[in-house]
Amino acid sequence: MHEIDWHSIKVLEFPRVREIVADITLSPYGRRRIEAMSPLFDRPEVEKRLRQSAQMRDIVRFEEAPPLEQLDDISELVDKSRIEGIHLDPKGLLAVKSFLEIAIALSIYGKAQDRPEKFPEIAAITSRLHPRRDIAVGIGKAIDPAGEVLNTASPHLGKIRRNQRFKDYEEKQ
Repeated sequence: MHEIDWHSIKVLEFPRVREIVADITLSPYGRRRIEAMSPLFDRPEVEKRLRQSAQMRDIVRFEEAPPLEQLDDISELVDKSRIEGIHLDPKGLLAVKSFLEIAIALSIYGKAQDRPEKFPEIAAITSRLHPRRDIAVGIGKAIDPAGEVLNTASPHLGKIRRNQRFKDYEEKQ
């Protein structure tokens, strides 16, 4: 492990470069990741990151932009969902669904056309994505875009709501 020479880091304006990059991130999660970065000293890792950066720059300049809009950090929701007996509210489930839909789109994006050959470093990243389409579809069948739980969320819920509507109807008669 290398000792960081903070004087050199300051002279090279690493904090300023990190700030500039953080300002152009697309999500709060990305911003936090950039702000937590420290200099790399492993030459192969530095070279790999430079190749990734160059390929991403070329994608942004010359290709269709990757689908990264509204990529929210759902790590707290995922952690919460691991606790037995804890359930996510509809808003949290919609955030998970949105994240999964973006992951699905990124997975498809990385495999499209000649991207794996032209941008192998980026294709290597997107190839590690294995988004759970079934979960996204299941959430979409259970919760509408406004966050309302649908009758189709479960057969039991649908039956309860039908019975309640019938009771309400009878009371009005």
